[in-house]
Amino acid sequence: MDFILNGSLFYKLRKMQGIVKGAEDFMRNNCEHLSRVAQQLIKERGGKEYKFDSYNDLLTHFLREIEKKNSKFINYDIMIYTFLEVYYAGVFNTSGMLIAALEAVASDQDLQKRVHEEIDEIIGKNRHVSMMDCSLFNYVTALIAECRRHLDVANLGLMHSNHVEKTIQEKQKLAAQMIEYIIDLWRSNILNAAAKLDIADYLAIRPMTADELAHLTHTHAEPLYRFLRAFVAIGYAEQDEKKRFRLTSKGSLLRNDVPYSVKHIILFTVGDRYTLWSRLEQGIKTGKRVTESLYGVPFYERIKQNPEELENFCKALKEVTRNFCQEIPDIYDFNQFEHIIDVAGNDGEFLSMILKKAPNAIGTVYDLEPIIEKAKENLAKTSVKDRCYFENGDFLESVPAGGDCYIIKSAFDDHNDEDVLKVLKNIRKQMKQNTKLLICELILAELNQPDIGTQTDLFLFLLQNGKERTREEWNQLTEKAGLKINNVFPTSSPFSFIIEVTL
Repeated sequence: MDFILNGSLFYKLRKMQGIVKGAEDFMRNNCEHLSRVAQQLIKERGGKEYKFDSYNDLLTHFLREIEKKNSKFINYDIMIYTFLEVYYAGVFNTSGMLIAALEAVASDQDLQKRVHEEIDEIIGKNRHVSMMDCSLFNYVTALIAECRRHLDVANLGLMHSNHVEKTIQEKQKLAAQMIEYIIDLWRSNILNAAAKLDIADYLAIRPMTADELAHLTHTHAEPLYRFLRAFVAIGYAEQDEKKRFRLTSKGSLLRNDVPYSVKHIILFTVGDRYTLWSRLEQGIKTGKRVTESLYGVPFYERIKQNPEELENFCKALKEVTRNFCQEIPDIYDFNQFEHIIDVAGNDGEFLSMILKKAPNAIGTVYDLEPIIEKAKENLAKTSVKDRCYFENGDFLESVPAGGDCYIIKSAFDDHNDEDVLKVLKNIRKQMKQNTKLLICELILAELNQPDIGTQTDLFLFLLQNGKERTREEWNQLTEKAGLKINNVFPTSSPFSFIIEVTL
């Protein structure tokens, strides 16, 4: 026991005059007992049948070292002393922290004043402290945390972190993450402005200075330079030594008509759409979409009345198809069908992809009249134009007859359950025993799993009383329509599953 009693730990304990009076007696009375406990543990684990792999603690690592032949670093006596040293380190750390905190307050009048002020402010003079008050003592907590940080751990002479400090750091990190969400709002508006000003399309011609770009975009050079600086900071451009800006590979996705462009998706979902999010509380309280309160008419009525907005909407849907649905014709075998009808088929982009993989099939695009005109124009440029047909109408009222495959992609999510059920029943009327309905939509993950669909779900609710759905919700809707889900095929995109439905 001399190793412990004459060690630095005992020396420190002895220095705590009065406050830890009796520490020496305490240690002498308990050393023999603790030594017996340590020896018993060693004996239990030191037998021939002891399997070192069964444990992963400090004692086992000591025993492994002792088992080595001619170990110069550790033996049983040193191990017992270390065992006791670590035990008393815990005792010292707690009492030492309190002593250090009291000594700091006693020796510094400014500390005393600030501690008293915080106590008076939170507790006052007429009540006792409760456990509920602990989290309110920010200054006192910081003082104790700092004292703990400067104390040794098991005589190593090192400063160290502590639980309180880690908790503060974790909360700071969480707060910073929440601020990041706010800044993401700003970043998306930077992308929206870049798309509106055609910044990426101009920089694709050649690298330019802010002055050159200002002339082309009819903007002011100084704020445009600051905008471009932020554009660089989020990774969409780079600046050279001559202050010319050039696109990065990520920035090129903001160009028109390039593979995987998201320019029109941004123009559709950002900008004016932020006014939708400002009405989120209203939507939650009323349970209704907010577009009428913003625009005076439902969303689809608005875009019908605004040709420019309708064109951007169609282009955004095309980008969604190109970015997230290209692999669907490779995953699912469309060669089994003779007539494929794309319900709410937009400009026919998706149908053209499918017909290229199903050379013996014909296809029909079915959508509202203004959109059908765009589909005719788009498909006239493709290699499948001679196998394409067009029909205009509203799927809430009816769908064309004669298809052995009906497809609905990205059209159900902006409608409520009642409307979706109407469409499913309209399709069922046209289905025969061998007919298949393919619903290409997002399927929400189970609760408590990260899922971007939960955010698009809110956007669709605000826009059109639409919603994203779970697998169970899809099951319920199809069953109500007299249909059943036969199979579900995932894709590499989180936005698209292939739900195969039959009679």
